[in-house]
Amino acid sequence: MSAPLPSPDPSGADVIAVARLRTDPMALSPSAPADVRPGLWRPLRQAWLGDTNGADFRPGWFRLGWSPDALVVDSVFMSPHARNAARHLNERTWELGEVTETFIEEQGARHYLEVHVTPENQRLQLRFPHGGIEQLRAGTASLDTFLIQESAWAHSAAWIRGDHWAARLILPASCFGQGFLAAGRTFRGNFCRYDCADAGEPILSATAPLTEPSYHRRHEWQTFRFSAREST
Repeated sequence: MSAPLPSPDPSGADVIAVARLRTDPMALSPSAPADVRPGLWRPLRQAWLGDTNGADFRPGWFRLGWSPDALVVDSVFMSPHARNAARHLNERTWELGEVTETFIEEQGARHYLEVHVTPENQRLQLRFPHGGIEQLRAGTASLDTFLIQESAWAHSAAWIRGDHWAARLILPASCFGQGFLAAGRTFRGNFCRYDCADAGEPILSATAPLTEPSYHRRHEWQTFRFSAREST
């Protein structure tokens, strides 16, 4: 059974600030590659390959924002023909086409969240206790054990726009422990993509500096802190 990870460095070193939203997170609008600004958006990479990405890699970016009511995760991916065959909540989206994946672990929690959004706006919602992914891989637990079945638990939207697609995932305060969404609180996260726009194996990429192409490597996730500063 895996253990909780250490608390972030209190000095703030290597802690990424998440700005507070100025607007209602339910005011949905698609983002585009032209909206991406360094510092606000975190680029995807294939850190396990070293200093460069693979030849088939296509760019993608994530942006986070928060309010006392919700954590918001925006993503934009270059893709020539984004698609996913999932048509219902909690299908095995990563086996059915392109998908964006969000991993969030609250400081001190004994579990973490994994949420997928497809280009057609279907979701897969999971809560893994520490050690749960190892049980799943070993065949001692089924995926159903970890599913969050309530369709209104989270909210999302997705848009396909020519050479790219975008998604917004809204995780309400009810998804987390009491008091989590507050300035100064920290969490660990990883924001990832399965790029299935071509035939063959999916092209994996993530924001965290992973040493292997495995998204559940919690000790390699990055630490984030909610800032009182508002987004611009």
